[in-house]
Amino acid sequence: MGAVLLLLAALLLAVPVGPADAQGPDDGDSLQLTSPTNPDEATAVSIELSSITVADGAGVPVLIGRNDVFADSLASAAGQASATENGFQIDTANAPLLLVPSNAAIPQSVMDEIARIGAPNAFVLGGTAAVPESSVDQLRAAGVTVERLSGAGRNETAVAIAERFFPQARIVVIARAGGPADNPTAGFADSIAAGGFAAGLGAPIVLTNTDTLPDVTRQYLVDLAPSLVYVAGGPAAVSDAVFAELDALRPGSDDTIRIAGASRTQTAVEFAVARGYSGAGSASGVIVVDGFAEFGWASGFAAALRSGQSRAPIVLVGANGPDADTQAWLDNTRPDDTGVTYAQGTTPPTLTCSQVTSICTQVATTIGAATPTPIGTPPGGGSGPQVTTGNLSPTTGPGTCLNNHAVNADAEIGTIDGWRVDAVPDPQTGQPSGAGDARTYDARYENNGPLQRGQYLFSFGGNSTSMTQVLAVPPSLDAAIDADTINFRLAATGGSLDFGAPVSIVASASFRSPADAELGRSTTGAFPSTNSSRGVIAMEERAVGGAVPVGSRFIALTFSLPEFVSEYVFEFVFDSVCLTLSERETSIGSGLGPGDTIEPGEKLVSPNGAHSVVLRRSGELVLISGGTETVLAGGAGFTSATMRPDGNFVLEQAVGQGGPASGTSSTSASLEITDNGSLVVRSIQGQPIATLNGGLTATAGPVAVRSQLLPGEQLGITGRLTSPNGLFAAEVRASGALVVIDTTNGAVRYDSGTGGSGVRLLEFRTDGNLVLEDASGGGPWSTGTTGGFPSPGNGPGGVVEMQDDGNLTVRETAGGTFLWGSANGGPNAGPVNP
Repeated sequence: MGAVLLLLAALLLAVPVGPADAQGPDDGDSLQLTSPTNPDEATAVSIELSSITVADGAGVPVLIGRNDVFADSLASAAGQASATENGFQIDTANAPLLLVPSNAAIPQSVMDEIARIGAPNAFVLGGTAAVPESSVDQLRAAGVTVERLSGAGRNETAVAIAERFFPQARIVVIARAGGPADNPTAGFADSIAAGGFAAGLGAPIVLTNTDTLPDVTRQYLVDLAPSLVYVAGGPAAVSDAVFAELDALRPGSDDTIRIAGASRTQTAVEFAVARGYSGAGSASGVIVVDGFAEFGWASGFAAALRSGQSRAPIVLVGANGPDADTQAWLDNTRPDDTGVTYAQGTTPPTLTCSQVTSICTQVATTIGAATPTPIGTPPGGGSGPQVTTGNLSPTTGPGTCLNNHAVNADAEIGTIDGWRVDAVPDPQTGQPSGAGDARTYDARYENNGPLQRGQYLFSFGGNSTSMTQVLAVPPSLDAAIDADTINFRLAATGGSLDFGAPVSIVASASFRSPADAELGRSTTGAFPSTNSSRGVIAMEERAVGGAVPVGSRFIALTFSLPEFVSEYVFEFVFDSVCLTLSERETSIGSGLGPGDTIEPGEKLVSPNGAHSVVLRRSGELVLISGGTETVLAGGAGFTSATMRPDGNFVLEQAVGQGGPASGTSSTSASLEITDNGSLVVRSIQGQPIATLNGGLTATAGPVAVRSQLLPGEQLGITGRLTSPNGLFAAEVRASGALVVIDTTNGAVRYDSGTGGSGVRLLEFRTDGNLVLEDASGGGPWSTGTTGGFPSPGNGPGGVVEMQDDGNLTVRETAGGTFLWGSANGGPNAGPVNP
């Protein structure tokens, strides 16, 4: 009676494809989403999926599930389905799943997304332990009508969801309710692909235990009497005994069908094939989810709506990339049971990827999709052409846009395609009186002559029209934006050709918050206008620059007419448009002294201003010389670059930790960027020790906490001796004074009185004298403790020690005869010669 579906193309004739398989509003993009690893990121990815799938003001309901446990969201595909051919939905269509905390208020980001959609009502999945009543009150206070769908457990909740949205469903999908304790992700793995499958068919999902069919599920199926039942996964997920019981509920039927592969990844591929997508090339899109990660369920379940709308099956890809069967499906070489392989369609599918960048890029390359663009939560939800980052041809290096006009760029936008056209009404009639479009011309057009490939043309007609794209600021610059440290430069080269009156175009950059509030606008000068009788368009560059306001996450690029123009048609042609974003860096001089640090966003600048070294907020230490950038070291996590007192220049993840280093050793050495672009470490005497233009090639350990100096050892400016109990420290300050301080409150207990004397280091000489030295090798201060100390070896003995009682002492040996102490008057025996 039952049938197992591994590849059954004939099944497609029996499976109606409803309106759920219509294209979604953002099918033109390839996007990289958050790959969630915790509840907060589960919430984030659910918002991302909603924002790129559901249009502004769509007026659809929302589903609210908990963000820490997958149980009640297992059946959420029923509410996300948008097909009506296979069931009779009530009160819902295209409802996104938004995930919220089970023990805290609904985050404002979720409330903002609900407001953007204009959701009139919300269906809360699960009981009060999943979504507390206080969250329901929060939704109602925002004007949202709330209905809770729940039962005694996940099985009962799934039936409640199915009955609410599909009281007369003809097709039902059965999935396992949970996995074994030693493999918890198995509990949701098959349901991820089944969710997109169900949403595409307009079918509910109800649950079963692996070895027993729950009474509530059995009764639901008996009452419903569906014509077709799909079972998700093999016998390890839903046993043969349960499959037989499901089949027996409808005697004489052969329409209980198992969709399964040898693994969770192969099962996902079988669901794609069951939808009619024999390979990625036959689908409009592909959705990639990490089906092995603890929170992979969050992106998987929330993707059901996008999967159903966009003809985009969900496949599972783990940390090691696609397995062989998934790879064969992605590259359209997977044979059917007759040995036939499938040819790729003429249009590559788009990609929505909730995985790490390397895997998303690998999959995009395989299916021929655009490189996925990391997505935030865009203004307007990214519906339609508002999110077009996949078409923006981003470049990464400096000097690649508009003939080296882009300098120190962290992100650049090159040639632009896919604009939104906005027509402003005629001021007299209040109605749009013309049309506009944006298209690429590679052949002769009117009097302009042949355009070059890559040039773009706007055709405006009859009224004030604008062309707009909204693009997200790259995530690498988020921290800089929060600190109000982003510079921008918008430049374009173009001109207009009119057919009746001289008109001109301006370009503007509008900076917006995630809530789409405009935070600032900057506009270029007008581009030149040429009357059609004058022949070829004059092309000139216009540019504008400034600082991005605090909170900007999105930038709208707009070309528009500055005034209303009636009954004229004209063209605007541009070679290129470039928006350059870079950190607004703060100069802290041309060098570092001992103990000085470069913080993120700070830079050293050569005296002539032509060269610099900057610590980017990305964690990279970059040398910029002659327009060329060289990454000396670093990356994510590095937060400071310090000239240590021992003469080692070190890039650190935290002050005092180890990291890439110059490997130099010269007490109280300094660092400088010179007028010829060299980054030089100099000794206390000013002699060059090393040039670092090739990078920081050594590795330094953490700063050692020490309490003693032995003969021949030195302590540089800002260097410290710390008592074993940590309560006291002796340090040489930049002023040249040797001080002993109480580390709990900074109180000075001893001061050598040598401030302003040019002291550069403290040395415990081999003759036993402790000396504050200047650049000459002599110095204004010493302890006078000389005279052939007893030695444990062949050389002189003695020790300088910062004691637990706050006394800095000189002794013949550790713990031995006392010779000098800061707490005993700390006398200065007088200056010493070089």
